[in-house]
Amino acid sequence: MKMIERLPQCDLADLYAAPDAPSLVADLDEVALATAAFRGQYGGLLAHLAAPALLDAVRAYERLAERAARLVSYATLLAATGGTEPLVLATVETIRMKMGSALSALTFFPRELVRLGDGRFEDLLRTPGGATYAPWLGTVRAVRGHLLTDAAERQLAEESAVQRMEWVGRYDRRMHALCVPTEHGSMSVGAALHLHTAADPTARESTARTLATILDANIEDFTLILNALVERKQREDRRRGLDRPNTTRNCVNRLGDEVVDAMIDTVQARTPLAHRFYRLKASWLGQDVLDHWDRSAPLPGVAAMRFEWEEARAAVLQAFESLSPEMAALARRFFEEGWIDAAPRAGKVGGSACHATVPSVHPYIVMNFRGGVRDLLALAHELAHGVHQVLAADNGFLAAAVPPVLAETVAALAEIVVLSGLCQQSAPGPTRDALLAFKLEHLINTIFHHAAIHEFERHVHHARRDAELTSALVNELWLSSQRAFMGPAVRLDSSYGTYWTCVGHVFRAPFYAYSYVFGGALALSLHGRLAEEGQPLVERYLSLLRLGGRASLPALTALLDTRDRAPSAAALATAALDAVGSILEALESKRP
Repeated sequence: MKMIERLPQCDLADLYAAPDAPSLVADLDEVALATAAFRGQYGGLLAHLAAPALLDAVRAYERLAERAARLVSYATLLAATGGTEPLVLATVETIRMKMGSALSALTFFPRELVRLGDGRFEDLLRTPGGATYAPWLGTVRAVRGHLLTDAAERQLAEESAVQRMEWVGRYDRRMHALCVPTEHGSMSVGAALHLHTAADPTARESTARTLATILDANIEDFTLILNALVERKQREDRRRGLDRPNTTRNCVNRLGDEVVDAMIDTVQARTPLAHRFYRLKASWLGQDVLDHWDRSAPLPGVAAMRFEWEEARAAVLQAFESLSPEMAALARRFFEEGWIDAAPRAGKVGGSACHATVPSVHPYIVMNFRGGVRDLLALAHELAHGVHQVLAADNGFLAAAVPPVLAETVAALAEIVVLSGLCQQSAPGPTRDALLAFKLEHLINTIFHHAAIHEFERHVHHARRDAELTSALVNELWLSSQRAFMGPAVRLDSSYGTYWTCVGHVFRAPFYAYSYVFGGALALSLHGRLAEEGQPLVERYLSLLRLGGRASLPALTALLDTRDRAPSAAALATAALDAVGSILEALESKRP
């Protein structure tokens, strides 16, 4: 309790002073009016603008989109940090609805940009200042060939923005409202999942059984939400002629379908590594087969490791310093300037996240720090995102957004650096071996577990084409994907079938999971190269981060002397999984 009382809670005043701040109320009204004025000024006219005037329009769109994003960021952070007062809840809902309408009114702009000819785009990029927007314009143009009529696009945008926000909001409210009774008191789903990593096996089992009962009692509502979101996405995909459910996500990542397929296929071919690890872990815990609540059980050497907040801060900053003093200095600002909300409390969202907000403010980190090694890694992960976002901010709102596969590589690298540092600081013996095993387990979760989630989503979207999803079917698809990942050394009974409801990305960001697969594989490769080349590669790495959205997979793989081709993705995954295999073999060799 004392540790929790000392943990920081962030102040959102850099966005807005309060949920009823006059500036917030004014911005809501002004953004709504400004979007209508912008549409009136530019709607249907982009094809007639000269390149300088077109660039002025892009800049005006960026300013307006950033104002809307500031409001949406505030609402998201209010909801995430646990505001349950009626004023807070009303403000969040008002912002979501008004900005959903405002943003849908702006969708005409990228749609009309896409319709411009290649020559017009080239003229725009050659205009002084235009090249800054090249990555954003490239993402916009990725949907070329899949556009509908203006009227159909407008209707789809209005329906999509409002309906998706409504269903995602319903999921968030439903999940946040669930309370799991335990011997430690009533807790959120996120806190209950955290207890799956407790050292006490009785606490793990009882919490898992209670959580399964709670999820099962609410499964029909979660299935209804999933049906609505998948059906809405499929309706849009069909109208656009998109055959694959992850094509839109691939466009955001600026990856060809074949590159994603090569990565996932390569990882799936190596799933026996995960099976071997869980068989080894079961032997460490004195069991033949692990129950699902024991899958994340800590080994004694790791379970005993506890970090006070200041100790965690020191450990992470030291790891960042070993990588780059500049990154450490930026990370230090998050602690000193109150940009981290780390205290667990009722109503707060589970897990951890770094909210980029807008370049004119700064990111916020929201997490639930409880002092374990996993919390240390979560802090490093989100700080890496935050530092990356600060470095990219000078590119402006549209060009600062980084493809998820690159963002997750940066975060995964920070985790690996922290874990490697802990291993090096430990004397040879059981504690170092336990940390090495934890590092291996973390890599397996990052790469193999998220590949399994990707496959689960793919099967869910495929099944929804034929009929409405039933809870029983979704549960079975989840169990099937997880059994393929974990193998026979983990017992997955029907009580684990509802755990898919806890994977927020499935609802909020379909097919985001594979970004972690890329991130884990690329980070392992990058960490090895950094150890070989040292400071020269660090400087090139930082230059890459400063590019923001102008960087992508080809820019990152250039650091690793690879090419952006499907075999390169497979080669990167193979090299990373070879490293995973080497760690596993070293641990297997020490088994009695």
